Amino acid sequence: METANPLNVYSGPDSLIKYYDPDFQPPLPLVEIPNKLNPFREDGVRIYAKMMSCLPANNVKSLPALNMLQNGVTPETRTVIEYSSGSTVISLSVLARVLYNIEDVRAFLSNKTSETKIKMMRFFGLNITLFGGPAQPEPKDPRGGIQKAEQLGLSEKTILNPNQYENEANPGSHIKWTGPQIVRQLPDINVFATGLGTAGTMTGIGTYLKKEKPSVYVVGVCTAPGDRVPGPRSYSLLASLKFPWREAIDTVEHVGSPDSYRLSMELSREGLICGPSSGFNLQGLFQFLEKRKKEGTLKDLAGEDGEIKCVFICCDLPYQYLSEYFEKLGEEHFHPIVNRELSKVDQYRYDEAWELESSEAFAKLYEELPIYDSGMSDDSDSETSDLDKSPEPIKSQLQIPTESSHKLQCNAVLLDLRSETAYETWHLPGATNMPLQSSRPGQPSPFSEPKLLQEKWCELDKIFSPNGTPYSSTLLAGLRNRLVGIVCDDGDTARIASSVLQAKGIEAYSIAGGLNDLASIFPLILIYNIIMDLSLTPVSTESLNASDISSLLSQSLALLSTLPLPTPLPNAPPPPAAVPTWKHAKTSGPTIMYSTTHMREPWLGRITEVPASISYEVLRRGLFTEKTATELATVMKPDDELEIVSKEEHEEWQVSVVRKLLHIQAFSAREFVQTIMGRDLPDGEGGRSGRAFVVLGKPTKMKTQGSGKVRGVYTCVEYVEELPNGEGCRFLFAVTSDAGGSIPRWVQGMAMPGQIMADSEELLQWATKESEKESSA
Repeated sequence: METANPLNVYSGPDSLIKYYDPDFQPPLPLVEIPNKLNPFREDGVRIYAKMMSCLPANNVKSLPALNMLQNGVTPETRTVIEYSSGSTVISLSVLARVLYNIEDVRAFLSNKTSETKIKMMRFFGLNITLFGGPAQPEPKDPRGGIQKAEQLGLSEKTILNPNQYENEANPGSHIKWTGPQIVRQLPDINVFATGLGTAGTMTGIGTYLKKEKPSVYVVGVCTAPGDRVPGPRSYSLLASLKFPWREAIDTVEHVGSPDSYRLSMELSREGLICGPSSGFNLQGLFQFLEKRKKEGTLKDLAGEDGEIKCVFICCDLPYQYLSEYFEKLGEEHFHPIVNRELSKVDQYRYDEAWELESSEAFAKLYEELPIYDSGMSDDSDSETSDLDKSPEPIKSQLQIPTESSHKLQCNAVLLDLRSETAYETWHLPGATNMPLQSSRPGQPSPFSEPKLLQEKWCELDKIFSPNGTPYSSTLLAGLRNRLVGIVCDDGDTARIASSVLQAKGIEAYSIAGGLNDLASIFPLILIYNIIMDLSLTPVSTESLNASDISSLLSQSLALLSTLPLPTPLPNAPPPPAAVPTWKHAKTSGPTIMYSTTHMREPWLGRITEVPASISYEVLRRGLFTEKTATELATVMKPDDELEIVSKEEHEEWQVSVVRKLLHIQAFSAREFVQTIMGRDLPDGEGGRSGRAFVVLGKPTKMKTQGSGKVRGVYTCVEYVEELPNGEGCRFLFAVTSDAGGSIPRWVQGMAMPGQIMADSEELLQWATKESEKESSA
């Protein structure tokens, strides 16, 4: 079977003309249906689908449309009008443009045509006029749209009404193209079946088969009385048709719409994608074969090889009829929709650009406040440090914003959707708390729980709708023309909120991962929902709990582990994301001093190798006694119980090197208030061979007595560890402080190293004497 275009390629200025020319195309597919859809396969019946839906316009009507235009358009033609429910007039619209550059194609159709089909016709550029009355009017009824179109076609030479109901070019197209293709593809065809609408397809193919192969049994299919399938007609409406369809058929079958839609859906699911009239044709064929089988005459239809080869027409595609499938067929034919409740919520668009990583969100929402380098370190290895540097503004790597380090951009708003309790515990600077009723502790992601997503979306959509709540319009006015950031625990509720706000025309962004995920850029934020860090931010002694101390302990050990230690700290937590670089500042005896900037604050670190003659117990007692004797102290025992050990107030701070050199008035204990927390780390904990004791110091919100104003604060960590094999102890220390302006920051930086060295020497001297006493005892 040769064709003028075996490779199915169309090119050149007339490419589309050739594309729509059946003589320049390979024959349309003739496909045997699968055995599971053929109930007569064991009876020797083989059934083939002639896929007219594979035509360029995807429907059987495009061949009559082509033939009618080729035989009807004149040089004067400017407008084409046709009464058609879809396929014919759509094909006319496309082909009129392709072949003749005619733009004005008008569709007359029933007002009972589905909205989907009407939209499809408008999609193809058709001008639509609706008519009342029967959906399939009598062709000669003067009240119907068929006659109205014919009258317009006769009224002016510029208007062509092809009139598929009477135009001989309609069946002529199938005599010219479809019939010959079927016979060439299946020379031993025994049965042919198709529907009767305009009767053009049946008249054309049936007439050709009767002439070329009279043995073929032709089955015409009509809609059952009172029923309707798009395209074909009931038998009573065929009487007035002009075409000689009766001479082209041998029998008629009447088919209802449920079987038509069901069979076309089954064909489509098995790969032969087709509309309801295709299932209609197949059902008519099935009914005919079933009757012959019951009569015992089925074998009479067989060819010389003993098989009965049948062909039916697949007319078009199912997509324009989808809503009708669900109307005609029960729910049992379709899988239920999981999470159907989501079909009416969360309908706004999402965009990856609206979900920002933490660092990107902070850079977008905040501006950093200037800070100054204390000048506490250099790269010298000498005994004394070059500490007389002048202050110099610096910018550190982006950290989590704090009140002292960042402020919101002037046009920015940050909404915190967490609970009031979580917000009060800790929140980003400048954030406004907007707790949601749908948020509860321990909730999963709303994207994993449909009912929760529905609940949250409905609440957010109500809040951000102008008339949703009494305060919604005011809220939206405040957010309009502002840069809105949104944060929650895990980032997902904020993501929903950004989608809702963007739909309302507000520039809104969520922070990916939420506050729970901030550890991705700052691991020292603890896993405990209570975010407490090693900054100089004071803590409340009333709300301090075991989780807070565990939090600070983890951070402290992580920071100490970054010091240049001869051997690593046993099982220390992961270091901070921005690992501080410690610079050598001073060396004196067994003590080495270092400096760095961490969390935007200047830190000093100290490593002291303790002689083997000093026992761990003595050193620990010295640390514990020294701290608890002067300030508020809290001891955290290994079982995580908190206990206030002592509280002793000193009227005067000990005279220090700083005061002697700089003649600064002495501080009182009330002016330099601290919370001191100690914890024993038992033998073997975290891979440690010996014991360890940690002392943590944080500024406190504890009220002071007298007139003293808290003018200085510091955060520190002291750590003593028993080394293995009797090698003595290791004593580590790190501190950051701020005199609150009572001492210039650069002066403080000059004085602190000396003070820290002196403290270390004093403790070692005391511990040496105590060890000697114990040894002599």
